[in-house]
Amino acid sequence: LTQNEMTARAVFTMPYPNTNFGFTGVGYDVMQGELVQTNELDVTADPRKISKDTPEYEALAPLFYTASLCNNATLASSTDDGEFGSQGTNSGQPTELALLVATAKS
Repeated sequence: LTQNEMTARAVFTMPYPNTNFGFTGVGYDVMQGELVQTNELDVTADPRKISKDTPEYEALAPLFYTASLCNNATLASSTDDGEFGSQGTNSGQPTELALLVATAKS
Protein backbone atom coordinates (compact mmCIF):
# COMPACT_ATOMS: atom_id res chain seq x y z
CA LEU A 1 0.00 0.00 0.00
CA THR A 2 1.10 3.53 -0.61
CA GLN A 3 1.21 6.40 1.89
CA ASN A 4 0.48 9.13 -0.70
CA GLU A 5 3.81 10.82 0.05
CA MET A 6 6.37 12.20 -2.37
CA THR A 7 10.00 13.05 -1.73
CA ALA A 8 12.17 15.61 -3.52
CA ARG A 9 15.35 13.69 -4.41
CA ALA A 10 17.45 16.02 -6.59
CA VAL A 11 17.92 19.71 -7.39
CA PHE A 12 19.55 21.15 -10.50
CA THR A 13 20.66 24.76 -10.89
CA MET A 14 22.23 26.71 -13.74
CA PRO A 15 25.13 28.24 -11.73
CA TYR A 16 26.35 24.69 -11.00
CA PRO A 17 25.39 22.68 -14.10
CA ASN A 18 27.83 19.83 -13.44
CA THR A 19 27.03 19.47 -9.75
CA ASN A 20 24.53 17.04 -8.30
CA PHE A 21 22.48 18.21 -5.34
CA GLY A 22 20.12 15.91 -3.52
CA PHE A 23 18.22 15.27 -0.33
CA THR A 24 18.69 12.47 2.15
CA GLY A 25 15.74 10.96 3.98
CA VAL A 26 12.31 9.98 2.69
CA GLY A 27 8.76 11.08 3.30
CA TYR A 28 7.71 14.23 5.10
CA ASP A 29 10.05 13.96 8.10
CA VAL A 30 12.32 17.02 7.85
CA MET A 31 14.32 15.95 10.88
CA GLN A 32 15.65 12.91 8.99
CA GLY A 33 17.43 14.45 6.04
CA GLU A 34 19.52 17.27 4.66
CA LEU A 35 20.60 18.95 1.44
CA VAL A 36 23.82 17.42 0.11
CA GLN A 37 26.17 17.69 -2.85
CA THR A 38 27.48 14.47 -4.39
CA ASN A 39 29.61 13.39 -7.30
CA GLU A 40 26.93 10.89 -8.31
CA LEU A 41 23.16 11.00 -8.63
CA ASP A 42 23.09 8.65 -5.64
CA VAL A 43 23.02 10.92 -2.54
CA THR A 44 24.60 8.21 -0.39
CA ALA A 45 27.83 8.25 -2.44
CA ASP A 46 30.26 10.55 -0.60
CA PRO A 47 27.80 13.36 0.27
CA ARG A 48 28.88 16.85 1.39
CA LYS A 49 26.31 18.78 3.41
CA ILE A 50 25.19 22.10 1.93
CA SER A 51 24.56 24.71 4.62
CA LYS A 52 23.97 28.44 4.66
CA ASP A 53 27.73 28.91 4.96
CA THR A 54 28.56 27.22 1.64
CA PRO A 55 28.73 29.18 -1.66
CA GLU A 56 26.32 26.80 -3.40
CA TYR A 57 23.57 27.76 -0.97
CA GLU A 58 23.33 31.26 -2.50
CA ALA A 59 22.43 29.72 -5.85
CA LEU A 60 19.90 27.31 -4.34
CA ALA A 61 18.22 29.66 -1.83
CA PRO A 62 16.05 31.54 -4.40
CA LEU A 63 14.72 28.20 -5.67
CA PHE A 64 13.64 27.11 -2.19
CA TYR A 65 12.28 30.57 -1.40
CA THR A 66 10.08 30.43 -4.50
CA ALA A 67 9.02 26.83 -3.81
CA SER A 68 7.84 27.80 -0.33
CA LEU A 69 6.00 30.97 -1.41
CA CYS A 70 4.27 29.50 -4.47
CA ASN A 71 2.77 26.68 -2.47
CA ASN A 72 -0.67 25.95 -1.02
CA ALA A 73 0.38 23.05 1.21
CA THR A 74 0.82 23.20 4.98
CA LEU A 75 3.51 21.26 6.81
CA ALA A 76 2.36 20.47 10.34
CA SER A 77 4.43 21.56 13.32
CA SER A 78 4.99 18.67 15.69
CA THR A 79 6.93 20.13 18.57
CA ASP A 80 6.29 22.84 21.09
CA ASP A 81 9.18 24.98 19.84
CA GLY A 82 7.73 25.22 16.30
CA GLU A 83 10.12 22.77 14.61
CA PHE A 84 8.61 20.83 11.72
CA GLY A 85 8.53 17.08 11.71
CA SER A 86 6.63 13.98 10.69
CA GLN A 87 4.02 14.16 13.45
CA GLY A 88 0.73 15.97 13.01
CA THR A 89 -1.50 16.48 10.01
CA ASN A 90 -0.02 17.83 6.79
CA SER A 91 -2.40 19.22 4.21
CA GLY A 92 -2.03 19.80 0.49
CA GLN A 93 -0.92 18.03 -2.65
CA PRO A 94 1.93 15.52 -2.23
CA THR A 95 4.12 17.41 -4.73
CA GLU A 96 3.74 20.69 -2.86
CA LEU A 97 4.38 19.00 0.49
CA ALA A 98 7.57 17.45 -0.95
CA LEU A 99 8.76 20.94 -1.99
CA LEU A 100 8.07 22.31 1.50
CA VAL A 101 10.00 19.45 3.09
CA ALA A 102 12.90 20.07 0.69
CA THR A 103 12.86 23.74 1.67
CA ALA A 104 12.89 22.86 5.37
CA LYS A 105 15.79 20.43 4.86
CA SER A 106 17.82 23.07 3.09
